Amino acid sequence: PRAAQLAELALVFKAREKSRRFFQPEHLVRPRIIELRDVSFAENELRDYIRALGLGDLFHQPVLKLLHQFEEAKNFGSLIQPCLDERAIADLRRAIEAKDLGGQLFLRETHLKVLRVLEQAEALTQRYHVVVANPPYMGDGQQNSTVKAFLREHYLDSKADLFACFIERSIGLSFSNGYAGLVTRHGWMFITSFEKLRTRLLREKQLISLAHLGARGFDSISGEVVQVAAFVFQNRTSPDATAQFRDLRKGRDEAEKEALFLNPNVRHVACASQFLRIPGAPVCYWLSIAAVEAFGRNPRLGALATIRAGLQTGDNNRFLRLWHEVGQCSLGFGYKSRADAKLTTAKWFPINKGGSFRKWCGNSEYVINWFNDGEELKRQKAEDLASGRITANNSKCWNQDHYFKRGLSWSAVSSEAVSVRLNGDGYLFDTTGQTAFPEGNARHETLLALLNSGVAEYFLNALSPTMHFNSGNFADLPVPISVQTDALVTERANKCVAIARTDWDNFETSWDFRDQPLLRSGLKGATLEASWRNWEAQSTVAIRRMQELETENNRLFIAAYGLDGELQPEVPEAQITLARADLHKDMASLVSYAIGSMMGRYSLDKAGLVYANSRSEGFDPGQYATFAADADGIIPLTELAWFPDDAMERLIDFLTVCWSRDTLEANLEFMADALGPNQEEHSRDTIRRYVSTGFYKDHLQTYKRRPIYWLFSSGKQRAFQCLVYLHRYHEGTLSRMRTEYVIPLQGKLSHRIEQLAGDIVTATSTSHRRKLEKERETLVKQQTELVAFDEKLRHYADQLINLDLDDGVKVNYGKFGELLAEVKAVTGGGEE
Repeated sequence: PRAAQLAELALVFKAREKSRRFFQPEHLVRPRIIELRDVSFAENELRDYIRALGLGDLFHQPVLKLLHQFEEAKNFGSLIQPCLDERAIADLRRAIEAKDLGGQLFLRETHLKVLRVLEQAEALTQRYHVVVANPPYMGDGQQNSTVKAFLREHYLDSKADLFACFIERSIGLSFSNGYAGLVTRHGWMFITSFEKLRTRLLREKQLISLAHLGARGFDSISGEVVQVAAFVFQNRTSPDATAQFRDLRKGRDEAEKEALFLNPNVRHVACASQFLRIPGAPVCYWLSIAAVEAFGRNPRLGALATIRAGLQTGDNNRFLRLWHEVGQCSLGFGYKSRADAKLTTAKWFPINKGGSFRKWCGNSEYVINWFNDGEELKRQKAEDLASGRITANNSKCWNQDHYFKRGLSWSAVSSEAVSVRLNGDGYLFDTTGQTAFPEGNARHETLLALLNSGVAEYFLNALSPTMHFNSGNFADLPVPISVQTDALVTERANKCVAIARTDWDNFETSWDFRDQPLLRSGLKGATLEASWRNWEAQSTVAIRRMQELETENNRLFIAAYGLDGELQPEVPEAQITLARADLHKDMASLVSYAIGSMMGRYSLDKAGLVYANSRSEGFDPGQYATFAADADGIIPLTELAWFPDDAMERLIDFLTVCWSRDTLEANLEFMADALGPNQEEHSRDTIRRYVSTGFYKDHLQTYKRRPIYWLFSSGKQRAFQCLVYLHRYHEGTLSRMRTEYVIPLQGKLSHRIEQLAGDIVTATSTSHRRKLEKERETLVKQQTELVAFDEKLRHYADQLINLDLDDGVKVNYGKFGELLAEVKAVTGGGEE
């Protein structure tokens, strides 16, 4: 109908000039403009007014109710729905206007207020052929208590946001068979909070058309990211009537969205009854009939698996740690039940928190204090209850019966598509790492294969286009009966999990890390370059194999759902969530592993984590025969070779041991090229520069600002820097740092400064003299900095600082003041 088309176009293009083209003045009905004002009456004011004018027969209970509806007119605005219709209000108004106040001037103000209410009520009872609106957005979290109470009473199905209330109100302002066209956030189309409103609209009104603009719909709003839709409802019941939809979300600005709007390929046709057949009735207009029928033809995932959100600590900084922060002996892995875990002395147990976009396996990073079955966490909950500190963030231990069970987990919120991982026994899970636990004959591997398929993504984008993947969305997924016991699906899923697990364990941030890939048998070549080429080839093969498996997985599920021709099975390589060979990152990882070997965290003679306890207790130097661990866990990082055991010198020893002295120079050149040499820089200088200035930045990123090697630094001049291994630190470490490194370095600096003074006098050229003068100037500054650092170091050494690893890196790092680098990066902010 022309009216609907005009309303829709006006909404989509928004700009005034375009609107004028569609709405010429002669086509518009212009209602009078009225400003709503608060109108209230004092106690007994209306009684005196009614008695004086003899209005008892007119002011029955509905009229009295109407007069009180506008006491919060400015607060509620046009959401007020007068309790009398337009004719009754007009009749009442005429009757009151006919009354003569006579000489009763004290009633004049009341009389005017009554007429003001009737005028406002009459305006709000008018009906229109077309209502066009861009209502305000305000979630219930921003609403004041008065508005909340009003919406609970009058807009129960739409109270979650003001814009949804205005959808109801706008349709109510139109005549029967009239139209309401609005631009609002698109949440009403999908979010559970609006399910009742959505269902009622789809059943009782006719959706005519909808333009799904998505983000960046209006160029005039800088940085606007609100996801919006423009749509038209007709005020009549017709659930089987079709509506037209335009998907404009891929447009990056108004111009691109306008071009898409005119493109017939982005148009879809669907009817309301189609949406009502889907759980939650989401307006997912892009689903085919076959996809919609899948919901009625197949059992839901919720019937095959228990899907749960887990615990909420209420204070992640207190109860959660990255696994590498705490002592190795306090970690509890692989327990199958709460009862088994309670019998151990372990304090920290794995917890699934969702994490980044990664399929099949991985994202195992965090542990939770669950000592004695969560004793401390539960005590905190009890204390909160007893003290009355009840907030949305209080600790909650939901669904404890499912803790430590094998399950399928995903991140509740994702900026990308959903990705699901298989967790083995021994995990707890929190509200962000929701988990499904297959039951009966349902197989973990089968459901995992489904959830990581393109078909599941297709359905979940309909059930939750907002990228909030809660347990209800997953529970509503249809699961084809034909694949529930398919051995081929299980076999393929197991292969995918194996590849993903191997990939995750290739990196030292995995607690199952066994060895450095470049040193692994079958990959290690005669040179570092040959080793990396082998690693690159293996990584490429793994990615291609995973791509093949995921494509075949998609093909099987597409056929099972009858969606052939609608969905394509091919998986782009970019969507494979495995690590790629990256020369710079891989060389940085090798340097990190070498430093770990120097510290005694790893050993070339033993796989996996060798030492990660506390205060060097139980440290055994005998486990490092091939490449000796440092005696004190202190590794200098200096720009010049002041010490024979500094990181650069020991890295050279490491490369020599791992390959050979014959290939050392070639290996150094290859590593230096990967790390990024400066112009005409020698390979050793490049690597030394990276180790002294670049390594710690990479280390902080790798370990998510919870480093295990701590950089003690004298300051900006970098006169002295050294790494200390968190797990080998003890109360004597700082004193040893002074006596073994800082004090001797002061002597070396003084000697070099004196030597340079003589060399400057005997310099044979101006350029050489300037070079020496520059070096001496730098060393003098470093000497000054080092003296000040030594004084601070002595002060802290005298305190004999002890660390409690259970407190985490953030707390312990802050105990050393300015001695450590990147203090704000480590101690600032909460857990990620």
